[in-house]
Amino acid sequence: MILSKVLTRGQTVANHLMVRSAMRLMSKTASGGSHGAHEPNPELWWKIFFFVCIPAIGLSGLNTYLLEKEHHEHYVRPEFKPYEYMRIRTRPFPWGDGQHTLFHNPKYNALPTGWEELPEEDHKKH
Repeated sequence: MILSKVLTRGQTVANHLMVRSAMRLMSKTASGGSHGAHEPNPELWWKIFFFVCIPAIGLSGLNTYLLEKEHHEHYVRPEFKPYEYMRIRTRPFPWGDGQHTLFHNPKYNALPTGWEELPEEDHKKH
């Protein structure tokens, strides 16, 4: 009996404090707070956009391009391992010879039997 009164009293105090803080917050918001102190400044945001955001996007793009270019130059095709759970064909694809996926790339996608031979142009590039 005493424990239930303590819990109820504690919950009442917590509810009272939450309501009081919410009322204070709403009264500041409704009255407008301090007038003129935090007016939006579009000039500041334009400067941030042009002098921070655009250069950051450009530098990120340049970094990505240089890393991908380096990766492409050093690409070595991995050894083919015929795992039984990969490249399963229960029925042939309805296009081509039935073994190539719709967006098949012979450089990166192996067939169930192994890698395809690359054309001569690709051998010269690598």
